[in-house]
Amino acid sequence: MSWYFQRTSAVVWLGLGLLAGLLVASFWPSVPLHAVSTDKIDSFSMATGPVEDYEAVYFLDHLTGDLHAFVVGRTAVRSATGFGVIEHCYRNVLQDFKTEEDKSPKFLMATGHCDLVRGGVNAPSLPSRSILYIADVRSGAAAAYAVPYNTTQHLSGRFIETEFVPITKFPIRKVAAVGHKKGKAAAKDDSE
Repeated sequence: MSWYFQRTSAVVWLGLGLLAGLLVASFWPSVPLHAVSTDKIDSFSMATGPVEDYEAVYFLDHLTGDLHAFVVGRTAVRSATGFGVIEHCYRNVLQDFKTEEDKSPKFLMATGHCDLVRGGVNAPSLPSRSILYIADVRSGAAAAYAVPYNTTQHLSGRFIETEFVPITKFPIRKVAAVGHKKGKAAAKDDSE
């Protein structure tokens, strides 16, 4: 009789534990996960990031400065899968990063997620919530870009060709300050 009581008691406690876990889980706030990836080989970088409900893949050619983004989604064009590239964005980022003429840039690239203030009713294209960060360690500058997002065009599945939206540019290193300190040190050595 004792064995039967212990077995029944264990089943009751297990059931109560499961019920308590389900109650806690139903009130626990859910946080969506965002997975992105970045890779680099020699003079070429690749990254992924969400563009609203779609996924984008970014390519940066370090030699030419050509930056491309391809957004994959449901297309209006009939295909075997019904999915394909629905948007292509382009920009040459060399114009955004000025370095000395004899030095080629050294780029880093990563994606992020940011809810920017988005235009009013009349704004045809808004910056997406996906941000692309590019840094040039030679010039000591970084810039943030967004893929323009147009809900109507994306939902229609029609192909869109557009340019990246530059969001901001900011310094990551004080390149001029380094040269300034060297100048002061050299002047101090000369005075001694």
